[in-house]
Amino acid sequence: MEERPSPLGQAVSAPMLAAAAQLVGEQKAVAATQAAWALVHGFVTLELAGQMRLGVPLEGLLLGVEAFVQGLRASRINGP
Repeated sequence: MEERPSPLGQAVSAPMLAAAAQLVGEQKAVAATQAAWALVHGFVTLELAGQMRLGVPLEGLLLGVEAFVQGLRASRINGP
């Protein structure tokens, strides 16, 4: 049985799914959203564990998100 997100979960994820669909298309939107969630989750986990002491953590996150979005755009242009 397929698990459905709660109404709150749907409301929270809807903007990200819409943005991902614009970048990679409807078929890859869920996968792109999961990947973005993993990127942010990993960054936050490292920050909370005190592993982001060098440099400016926000700059690292922004660079990572920028590279991620560029990669998604390239995957849309270059196909599956």
